[in-house]
Amino acid sequence: MPIAKPEQVKSEQVKPEQTKPDHIDSQHWEELVISSGVDSELAALNVISLSGNLAYDYLLYSDKLDRLNTGRLSSYWMNRYGHLNLGGWWCNGINLVDGSDSLWGCFKPNKPRTDKDGKTIKYEQPPETIPECFFLKVSSNIWELIAAKAGVSLPENYQDVVEKPLIFWNWVIENNVAVMLTEGVKKTLAGLTAGYVCIGFSGVTLVCRQPKDSEGNKIGKPHLIPQLIPFLGSKRKVIFAFDSDNKRRTIRNVNLQIDKVGKLLQYRSCSVNVASWEHQLGKGLDDILVNCGVGKVDEIYRNCKKFHEWKTAQLKQLTYPPDVELDRKYLLVEDEKGNRKPDFKLSSDWVLLWLKAHKGAGKTSYINHIVSPLVYSGERKVLLVTHRVALGKAICDDLGLQYIDERSEEGHKRHLGLCIDSLLKLNPEDWKGCYLILDEIQQLKWHVLNSKTCRKKRVAILKQFKKLLNIIHQSGGKIIIADADLRDDGIDFIVNQIDDEVKTFGILNNYVRDDKDKWKVYNYADKNPARLVSDLLKKLEAGEKIMLCTSGQKARSTWGTQVIEAHVKKLLPDVKILRIDSLTVGEPGHPAYGALNHFKESIEGYQIVVCSPTIETGVSLDFDYFDCVFGIFQGVQACDSVRQHLSRYRKAVPRYLYISPTGINSNKIGNGATSVKALLAGEYKKDKANVQLLVEMGFEESLEGSFENIYLTHWAICGALINDGFNKYRFQILEDLKAEGHEIINLKKDEEEEYSILPVKETRQETYDTHLEKIEVAADIDDDKLEELDKKATLTQEERYQKDKANLAKTYQIPVDAELARKNDEGWYTEIKRHYLINNFDSSLPRQDKNYINYAQKNGDGHRAIWDDNQKLMASKIASLVNICRIKEVLAANGLHEYHPLAVEAGNAVRKNMGDLKLFICDFHDPKEAQPSNMFILRRLVGLIGYKLPQLGQITVEVQKEGKTAKKRVRVHGLAAPDFEVTVYTDKKGNQQEKLALDANGAAIPIPDGREAVFTAWQAKEALEIAKEQEILAQFKIPSELSHVMSKDIQSQDYSGTRRWFEDALVVAINSNDYWEAVKVVEKLEASIARADNFGFLTEDKAIHNRALQDILQNVIGANFESIKALQIAQSKWHEGHRQLLKFDNTVATEESEKHLVEPKPKQSRNSERILIRDIHQEDAEFSVKFQFVQHLINSKNLDDAKEVIEGYGIKLREHIKLWAKALEDVLLRDAALDMLASC
Repeated sequence: MPIAKPEQVKSEQVKPEQTKPDHIDSQHWEELVISSGVDSELAALNVISLSGNLAYDYLLYSDKLDRLNTGRLSSYWMNRYGHLNLGGWWCNGINLVDGSDSLWGCFKPNKPRTDKDGKTIKYEQPPETIPECFFLKVSSNIWELIAAKAGVSLPENYQDVVEKPLIFWNWVIENNVAVMLTEGVKKTLAGLTAGYVCIGFSGVTLVCRQPKDSEGNKIGKPHLIPQLIPFLGSKRKVIFAFDSDNKRRTIRNVNLQIDKVGKLLQYRSCSVNVASWEHQLGKGLDDILVNCGVGKVDEIYRNCKKFHEWKTAQLKQLTYPPDVELDRKYLLVEDEKGNRKPDFKLSSDWVLLWLKAHKGAGKTSYINHIVSPLVYSGERKVLLVTHRVALGKAICDDLGLQYIDERSEEGHKRHLGLCIDSLLKLNPEDWKGCYLILDEIQQLKWHVLNSKTCRKKRVAILKQFKKLLNIIHQSGGKIIIADADLRDDGIDFIVNQIDDEVKTFGILNNYVRDDKDKWKVYNYADKNPARLVSDLLKKLEAGEKIMLCTSGQKARSTWGTQVIEAHVKKLLPDVKILRIDSLTVGEPGHPAYGALNHFKESIEGYQIVVCSPTIETGVSLDFDYFDCVFGIFQGVQACDSVRQHLSRYRKAVPRYLYISPTGINSNKIGNGATSVKALLAGEYKKDKANVQLLVEMGFEESLEGSFENIYLTHWAICGALINDGFNKYRFQILEDLKAEGHEIINLKKDEEEEYSILPVKETRQETYDTHLEKIEVAADIDDDKLEELDKKATLTQEERYQKDKANLAKTYQIPVDAELARKNDEGWYTEIKRHYLINNFDSSLPRQDKNYINYAQKNGDGHRAIWDDNQKLMASKIASLVNICRIKEVLAANGLHEYHPLAVEAGNAVRKNMGDLKLFICDFHDPKEAQPSNMFILRRLVGLIGYKLPQLGQITVEVQKEGKTAKKRVRVHGLAAPDFEVTVYTDKKGNQQEKLALDANGAAIPIPDGREAVFTAWQAKEALEIAKEQEILAQFKIPSELSHVMSKDIQSQDYSGTRRWFEDALVVAINSNDYWEAVKVVEKLEASIARADNFGFLTEDKAIHNRALQDILQNVIGANFESIKALQIAQSKWHEGHRQLLKFDNTVATEESEKHLVEPKPKQSRNSERILIRDIHQEDAEFSVKFQFVQHLINSKNLDDAKEVIEGYGIKLREHIKLWAKALEDVLLRDAALDMLASC
């Protein structure tokens, strides 16, 4: 039978004549058909009104219910269900085995009962029975509608469906028709009414079953309800259509069930989708049907999300219920005097205020309304923490706070703002009872968890942040968070870190821009931005003022700020252009210098302003100036950041956008997964491999100090969302703009007009070449000067190039030229560093990783952020290349081809471990083939170190396949190298071509890229570092038991390892109840204390060492004071001279007369400026100079001058000169010199 099209189905088939049948009471008919929009035939087929004994018979049929001898139900059940006498309606489905009516169903009583918690039981299911699905009966009219929408032919006998209801469900099963899963009978009836196959459940938790033991403990794995089995497989589309609730706990519970069931359905080869809608439209499908009609149900069906998309979308939700809900442009309203004030009040007991409102709604103004009285009265301290300096300074100006940064020394003021990078400058105890403001909390959270600027001190910053939050909470302070894109995880990030329950208060502004405020967004869906740039130039020629937002700013970025600026100047020299990026705003003398603080004044007179993400936040341009805004976004920024960037100019002028279809893969987070669990699994797997290899490399410290799980989880939530956005970059940004109320207009390309990218590329090359030349000719600077420039907030262009050159020299340890700078920009460092570690797998690699992990644990006070470690640690990555991929052997192999034994072995190993290798190194998949070939894998492998495999020609090889030998022609390759010489020849068509140049032996001629010189320099640097470390260690006498741990502590000047050893050893000794064991442990540590030299001096390293040991002795013995005191009193006799660890005044006795526990004071010097602690090498050099100078003076008979120098230096010089003078052959000079020395 032909398929009926939806528009051919008459409207009366959807809503046929609503004649009430006799078996349904009027009130029930009103409820189902009139109020819920259920098709009248569906209602008549599936619903019956019941009362009295009939209701009991339908509902209480289980043989597990207690009954009297007469068969009558016990009084317990009669009393519990006494309300059935008042009637209600019943609905059941059919049995899919034989088509008979199912015993199981649900009953909706006219007067429902309440449970012990006072909750109303609206629907009753048969007690002591196993819940089933609702497979409802349909009419032929409804079947026609369903078939039309599904695009499936009707069977010949479909008109018999009322008498044979099973034929409909068999048709659904056999034709793989999509099915909706929903909760409740009315929603199931509504779905069928709208023309969709709908299977109902009495609750969201009943779709799958979890086996449990007699005590309620889970045993075995969950499984789907058996009645669903016939519908599984064959990629059947299954759509969840559960209620849209507004209760946070309900939403989370429903989502958990969808997630659980969705995975089970996917496992059974179903295409899982989730339908969702705004709660305002209605809670369930029945409400949607009545409130909005069938068309809205169709729209919801069409827009349902794929399961993985839905899972990611859940992360974007805000399910915290607001206490104040608004729908207006501004949070503040004008009173009769023109003052802007809120017209709502906060509760008196709020601790955490969250605020979500669109960009430009006046969030900062509202916060100012709260805190300005506190700032001016001084009643409470106010602290602002942000993720960007510009944002912090802008808000501080608005709120009357003082901004501080890393260079400031004013962390004690009452009202401060700072970037979270500088949080360690504050003492949290100083901020008890303060108001803490965290603006743009979502970006602040991601910044502290993932930014490179926080990496070195991330764990310490997070610990400090948590401490600050808890101190504020415990001392009656308040916390305010705000964000236009606020999500649950933004609020959870604060709540999860506070130890006690937090009283929240929420303000939600649902305003969507109206026609006056919305932008017209013109989307250039092209391969590149060439057409957009062409249109930009035309508008400039027409005199329009333009703001261009672009995601790049480097000189090598084709569409970055520098190249666009140069291109506009080149083509339109009369147009005034201002470039605002991180370089120009910090360059004294540049027109954009300081522009973030006075943007309006800075741009005055410029026709086009080109802006990088530097202005992405902290700048609000709410004034008329630009005619339009252009945007070029290449997939660098996160999707939310793009919208922030575009929103800096508040006015509703047109936006012209080129957005890359996808984001840059290298910018993805972790393993690139869009699932939180998958991201976490990847990080845990990498960490496990890293820890195992560190242990194998001899790292003996505990590596169990990974940081609190909440931070890794929040990192994964943000990472999953960012990765999802990068996967569908253009689509996601446009969808988000549409959700803000803007109009999206797709600009179709004129097929007749060509837009070449070459002119911009030429400008880019010129700009980049100039940039490289400036690096090469920049002045060389030393490490002290580099450190000075690193600390400067602003740099001239000359200083910037000096800094760039110095960093390159420090990285590569060879002279810097333009070619080195270019190679570095192209990723050369990563390639050759990987190669260097492969070559030095047993030496440099362990040293590098152990140094890093020591540094990380030191900064984290024994804790690690494993997501940072996984990026920095190289052992697991290099081990995979060496052990799995056999890269060393591949690099040494000549004559490789597809069937070469090494190629086969390496290829098989890679294919076997594709998942792990993608996690640790790279993706070896071939996009053109189902499985990568052996040579594809080897080319990809050597490419990881910047090498190529030269193709020398073809040979014939014998190949074994299915037990038979066959001959095949294969391409053979030579030894890998960075590049190879080529010869140029002219082909038959007269075109010049290149081919590989071969030597006399037929081998490719390699072209070195200079990495060998870098490797030599790196090895020399490592050797020098090792020598210095050994020289430092040679100054100390360390007991063998402490040698490993203390050696590392001396080198790092972090004595946490020694402290842990002493703590553990002392506790063991104390637990043995032997005082003298405790004394032995103390004396072992004391034996490591450095001694002064013969003249009473300590080197700086020794002084640091001694102070650290003194602190450990004092603190650890003090921490065990009572235990040691009891042992000392019982077992030590002080009057007999026994060692006393504790003094009579209850202090720790760490200073014995024979022990130098602090650096000794030097003998009195006449030079008041002489330092007490000196570097030994500096001292020796200075002494040698002085000694030779005094010898010269004495030999010249300038004894008075010699005496002055000796007295200025000290005893050491006098004694050495005395020994020298005694050996003088000139007796008169000798006697005079000795007399002079005696008078010194």
